[in-house]
Amino acid sequence: MTYWLKRVKNYHYYYGFALGLLIICLHIFFSVIPARKYLTAENVFLFTPYTKWIYFNAGSGYSFLFVLALPLFCSLGLNQLIYDDLKSGFWHYKLIQGSLKRYSLVTSLLSFVSGFAMCGVLLLLDLGLTFLLLPNVKPDFILNANAPVLPQFTFFSNLYYSHPLVLFFAYIIFSSFVAGLFSLFSGMLSFYIRKKFAVVSTGFVIGFVLTILATVFTKQIYSPLLIISGYNPVYNPPLITALLGYLITLILVEVGFVLGVHKNAAL
Repeated sequence: MTYWLKRVKNYHYYYGFALGLLIICLHIFFSVIPARKYLTAENVFLFTPYTKWIYFNAGSGYSFLFVLALPLFCSLGLNQLIYDDLKSGFWHYKLIQGSLKRYSLVTSLLSFVSGFAMCGVLLLLDLGLTFLLLPNVKPDFILNANAPVLPQFTFFSNLYYSHPLVLFFAYIIFSSFVAGLFSLFSGMLSFYIRKKFAVVSTGFVIGFVLTILATVFTKQIYSPLLIISGYNPVYNPPLITALLGYLITLILVEVGFVLGVHKNAAL
């Protein structure tokens, strides 16, 4: 454990977090803070944490920017440990000291947790800052009727007016699981691709292509990046379909990860 703790201190494993933090800062400085000057007793319900949090800040574009960049910045985390081990040759030394099963478990877990934690912390940070800067006024079904929170675009949309924080935390968890999957996918690619640019960017390209296809073939193709945004500009699939699709993809990526470990161990 001490070995892994020493390695994760390397600053270049946090470039992805810095990229995500940049998007959060842009949202706070150019969308949340400027909204404060428009606050009046009559329109306070329009400028609250529930209408300005990055995932539910309708029309700002920051939500789309965040989810689109998510596969990229989550691929610049601890999943890079695998690529670095293979490139340096330290991989073989590490296998001599341990087992394939242990290495697979530790590195796949680090990759997933890295993406999960990175996304979760960034979204919580944005949510916390919006609460610090804007008045805590719960959404009203009548006053906030212009908010596009509808069942076909937002999971558990009824919670937006009754328990909005529950809805927000649900979306943070959804997004973190998707981020963990993209991070794990990037780590898995390290066993098959020797170009770091391809290892880091493939998840982003896949997410981008799926997003385009989902906007063209609505109700036929779904993008995980649009599903985790608060306002899906197209249609959400049934929740059970999204969960099953996620679990199948996670299993396939983990199988590819384990096979990659064995493939490189045989070289």
